[in-house]
Amino acid sequence: MKILLAGNFDTYTLETSYKNALIDEGHEVRTFNFPDIVSKYIKYGKIGRIIHNFLPVEAWIRKTNRELVIEAKNFSPDLLFVFANAPVLPSSFAFIKSILPVKCVLIWPDTVFNLQSHVLLSAPMYDFVASYSEVCCKTFSELGFKKVRWIPLAADPHLHYADEPTEKVYDLTFVGGWRPEREEALSHIVTHFPAIKLRIQGTQWHRAINKALQKFVVNQPLYGKNFTSITRQSRINMNIIDETNYPAANMRFFEIPMAGGFQIASACPEMEKLFQPHRHLLYFKNKKELVESVQFALDHEEDCSAMQKRTQQLILDKHTYQHRIKEIISYL
Repeated sequence: MKILLAGNFDTYTLETSYKNALIDEGHEVRTFNFPDIVSKYIKYGKIGRIIHNFLPVEAWIRKTNRELVIEAKNFSPDLLFVFANAPVLPSSFAFIKSILPVKCVLIWPDTVFNLQSHVLLSAPMYDFVASYSEVCCKTFSELGFKKVRWIPLAADPHLHYADEPTEKVYDLTFVGGWRPEREEALSHIVTHFPAIKLRIQGTQWHRAINKALQKFVVNQPLYGKNFTSITRQSRINMNIIDETNYPAANMRFFEIPMAGGFQIASACPEMEKLFQPHRHLLYFKNKKELVESVQFALDHEEDCSAMQKRTQQLILDKHTYQHRIKEIISYL
């Protein structure tokens, strides 16, 4: 099939992983990179970019959408995949569907709290919604989307797979930007394990109230094979899932075991039947369970290594983006 993907392909994004999986499945794929195209129309340099980031300028978005509909007209795809809040206007869908027998798919990988108005207005135009959260499917249906299925996030072996032995440098690693609940969890760990070899990597950690964490911080993002390398160097990899993602899994849930790391994750009810506690990873719901999970992992390295290998194999067997692509196409 011919498939057009519309979204953000500038970094290690979900869009890139879907593109990799579609190519692996033998489809003809083209991408429409919104950040790259819209940058041609932004005026006033840096100030214009700042303004557009916070208050998107409709004229610039409309010009970008004109390029999208021309690309669709010339490529004539069987499927159009749109990712999250990519600014595809309802009028663009209307034009594309008026001239092409194309099916439109929304890949929704985020809390519905972040759903923007242009996506809601386009609901009648979407033939299928792949919701990362099971509980959100009913909500999407109530909002007017036609066909909605639970398609969780997954892993991309192109970006993160590794299984070679690696020396452990850290006891515990957290990769991600600063948020109050993340600081609270990591502060609690440091308090109860003062000798722990900790690495915190991500942005905005200068905002942390607990300045004792600063000595553990590497203030830059971590992607791809660099993420894999650091993950494998740690005995424990923390996944503190954003509260607005509850009860769903985030991307990190799959990335850590794919990279060959052992995971302790905050509560993730939608995944706990598939990825079982003490068989695939450890979960925590409160500070007491957090300390108990870290202590168990420090005391039972062989058990945790077995859990990691079991989880990585389960993901390779059932939870890569190739599996997700096959499922989406089967529904269409």
